[in-house]
Amino acid sequence: MQNSNLKIENIGTKRSGNFRAPKLCTLNFKLLTSRGFSLVELIIGLAIVTIVFIAVFTAYSRFLAIELEVPHQIKGSFLLEEGLETMRFMRDGGWDTNIATLSTTSVYQLYWTGATWQATTTPQVIGGLFYRTLSISDVKRDSNDDIASVGTYDPNTKRIDVSVSWPSRTGTTTKTAATYLTDLFEN
Repeated sequence: MQNSNLKIENIGTKRSGNFRAPKLCTLNFKLLTSRGFSLVELIIGLAIVTIVFIAVFTAYSRFLAIELEVPHQIKGSFLLEEGLETMRFMRDGGWDTNIATLSTTSVYQLYWTGATWQATTTPQVIGGLFYRTLSISDVKRDSNDDIASVGTYDPNTKRIDVSVSWPSRTGTTTKTAATYLTDLFEN
């Protein structure tokens, strides 16, 4: 007799004189799991697939957030460098008219008039997102003519601090750079 899950084999009979021994049967069961998954295996498999999916989704979300922030980081860096270069341009155009007249107690923004750069105290938003400010500080020199925190005031040198900020996913991002400008051309 043959069943899909049960196989009975006839081993045969044994004769010993007048005695006839009964037929012995052996049962060979096929494992039930050889044809499919048990419920426990299915749950474990689903758990593994779910964990992998969550990990991939989380990594993708983080990569996407970084990818969306990178253009702002790059543009912010360019605006920061532009601010420093603009101050050099203004210095070259005339120290006495463009730099020496700026107050060390005010915060300035830069704007393009169509012909030249100007510093203003009116807030300027660049590209609807970026806010650039600059401040000017007096410089003092020590007895060795090195820039120092205490010493003699140098009217021909100014410290320029430029800052660019913009809203990001995690709050406000700010980049800052500083440089010293001197009256190179004595104008």
